Formats: sequence, C-alpha cells, structure tokens
Amino acid sequence: EQPRKGDIPIRLQDKIRKLPSSPGVYLMKDAIGHIIYVGKSKNLKNRVRSYFQNGKTRSRKLENLVKNAKDLDYIETDTEFEALLLENQLIKKLDPRYNKKLKNPRSYTYIAIRTGADRPGIRTAAAKKENDGSLYFGPFPNRTTVEKAIRGLKEFLRIDCTNPSSSGHPCLNYSLGLCFGICLGGEAAIRYRQILSQIALLLSAKDAAILKEMREKMKEAAARYDFETAARYRDYWISVRSLIQKEQAIRFAEKRRNIALLERLNEETCKLFLIKGNQILSAERLRLDNRGRDGLKQRIKSRIVSVFGQADASPQEMHKENVDEAEIIYQYLRKSGRPFLVVPKKWLQDHGGGKLDEGIDRLLATLRA
Repeated sequence: EQPRKGDIPIRLQDKIRKLPSSPGVYLMKDAIGHIIYVGKSKNLKNRVRSYFQNGKTRSRKLENLVKNAKDLDYIETDTEFEALLLENQLIKKLDPRYNKKLKNPRSYTYIAIRTGADRPGIRTAAAKKENDGSLYFGPFPNRTTVEKAIRGLKEFLRIDCTNPSSSGHPCLNYSLGLCFGICLGGEAAIRYRQILSQIALLLSAKDAAILKEMREKMKEAAARYDFETAARYRDYWISVRSLIQKEQAIRFAEKRRNIALLERLNEETCKLFLIKGNQILSAERLRLDNRGRDGLKQRIKSRIVSVFGQADASPQEMHKENVDEAEIIYQYLRKSGRPFLVVPKKWLQDHGGGKLDEGIDRLLATLRA
C-alpha cells in the first residue's frame, strides 16, 4: 500500500522538502538511527522524493525500505561523478542492509581459460594462479553473471563437453547436441582449443565475432517465433557483453594513464579532476573567466605537471577491492561526453611543452562550446 503523507515522520518530511536539487549521496536511517541504505543522484531532491511516490511500481524490497526509513542525511557533491564514487565508498564502509537486499550478492571471481593441449577448458576461479598455463580475466564482481556467461558460451558454441580430456568415447552431452565431439579427440579437440582462443580474444575485446553471431541467432529465433530460444540467447548475450565491458574497465585502469577531466559546474566555475588508474589524485575548483584565460590555462598546466609528475607511472594489476572504482571511472569517461585529456608521460617533461599546451587548449575549447 502506498504510504500516505501522514505515514512519513514529520522530521523526514521536512528533510525531504529541504533537500537541494544538486548531485550528492543520501543515507536513509531507521528508527534508531542506523544507516540502512546509501544511494546517489544528480538531483537529490527528485530522487529521494520519488521513493515516497508511485507506490504501485515499487518492488516488495523497496517497499520495505521505504517503510523502515525514518530519517536521512545527505552529502552534497559538486558533480555526479563524485557522487558515484562516494556512494561506492560509503557502501563498502557502512555495509547497509538494504544495499545488500536490493542488489545481487557480489562474489568476485575470475575466468580462467586454458588453450593448450594439456587440459584445455574454460572455468571460474576464486583467484589467479601463477604459471598454471591459464589466461585469466577479471576479477568480476558478480559470480552469477560470470557463470551465466560461461554457460551461454558453452551452449551456443556447443563446447559443453562432460569429458573433454578423454578421446574416442562420446560424452552424454554429445548425444544431446551440446558437445560437437570434443570428447572424440582428433580434429574436434583441435577445434575446441581454437574456440577457446577465440573466447579469450572476445573477452579481451579484440574479436567480437562470437557476440555478433549470438545476436544474429537471437534475431533469427525471434523471426521464427521461437521466443524462448531468443530470450535465452538475449540473456547470454547481455551477460557476455557485461563481462567484456568490465574487462575493458579493468584493463583501462591497469594501464594507469594520466587523465585530466574538466566538469562545468556553472557559468563561472569548473572542476579539474586528475585521474590515474582507479584513483582521483586531485580535484580542484577553477574559475571560468574569459579575461583570465591564460591564467586558467597555466593553473591547469601546473597542476597536471605537478600531480602526474609525482605519481607512480608503472602499470598495476587490478585487485578485487578496486574493481568498482575502476568501472565507475571508465564508464563515466566513456558515456558522459565530458571533455577529458589523456596526458602521455613525455608531455610532462620540460613543464609540459607545446603538446600539453595544445591539449589543454582543446580541453578548454570543448568545455566552452
């Protein structure tokens, strides 16, 4: 049942009414002041107010959250980007119970692929093992998604063999059409290793042929009104694509490029973020003043040279504790359309030089457009 206005505590009503229409993070509390949920929004007032409206569209879990929310706090941020990162940080620190209930359990896992003649296959792994002959991808934050993607690949490519190390004897799945004969050895075993190599290229975002073929098969199934098969292929396609996007975010962060991001806050102010890997090394407000454009440019240049010049430039392997931050940064840079600049190490020499000047000019021109 949709809560009536009178069902919401007066204190909570008052706080919702006074919320700013700006980016930030909100923390919902229960009757004894425990934080039960952490969320983020680019418009705090609209987002929080939406919880207490349109009750018919709420899930049971969300309904319980609203019912138990008796108070709230909030933290304003300058940008949605900062709200995304702060939300992630607070959820990890506070571990609110409704964040766990409203989201799938997160169990970090890797995908391990062996393509050699010795025990080839694809499997999940809790951790990387050095020098075991496997290619590792991840860590991925949701084991269920990983397992669904592997199951989809095996079914679609007919490599779900129950006895791939044997030769000469067909497995049970061979008779069911789920295995193309890997267990029989010979050319089929060679083809199996080739397919595993192709899956490795897919997860590395170097060859999307399998994903494209899966999408085509999904369309073909829908065209012949086999909606059950089409839905199954769609779910597999979504799971595999999700893994590829997460792997791209991990590899992007591991390269630890120097990235300068500018966000316009209003007509007079912008914010400069200096990012490396999965970390924001610096965040600074700057004034947008046409009369002082050279001064603004020099300030940006000075910060870039100072901050990135002192940062560790070596690539680093991404650990599961840092995957969420890496994905937030990667997806925000990819989807937001905000101007950013990748600063090669050589641009930092001699206090920047011409290439850095040109890059900052392009950054400022895009921001003012």
